[in-house]
Amino acid sequence: MKNHRQARKVRFVLWGSWAAAAACLWWATDLFQTYGLSPGDGGELRAFPDRIRMAVGIALLGLLPAAALTLFAHRYVVGLLLDPTHLRITVVGWGGRKGSTVAVPLAQLLGGRHFHGQLATDRSVVDAPWVTLRVQGKRIPYVLDLQAEVLQLSRIAAVARLSVGSPPSSPGRSG
Repeated sequence: MKNHRQARKVRFVLWGSWAAAAACLWWATDLFQTYGLSPGDGGELRAFPDRIRMAVGIALLGLLPAAALTLFAHRYVVGLLLDPTHLRITVVGWGGRKGSTVAVPLAQLLGGRHFHGQLATDRSVVDAPWVTLRVQGKRIPYVLDLQAEVLQLSRIAAVARLSVGSPPSSPGRSG
């Protein structure tokens, strides 16, 4: 499995979220120091508890999504390589095109679960299937995007202990 096109998108959103988090931290620092001083706010510095509440709220507004996307990037699989004793899982991580790789003994694979990822609304249709792969000792499963450039579904199904049937028909997509 190789999934570099989707990995680029994940990295772009991850880096963008950290840029937004940095902007929120700057804004939170500014609010903590000046909240209430503008004429529209009353022209008088607000009390410490008000300023700290506002600053923490704005900081969390930027940090929580960035932290969640970082966790996702460390579980989003961009490459799988199966050898006789291990499954080598490459995730997006922080780095460049190669990401970071971990070798998981096949005995530690606990199975997987397939999600169809289909949603049809009046305005759009989403078809984004994925598989989660659980590994012993890891609380959060790995995510395998089934829209990868190179996808060997039968091998993934065997490793993840999934049953592979014909994929469900996609709403709004043809042949």
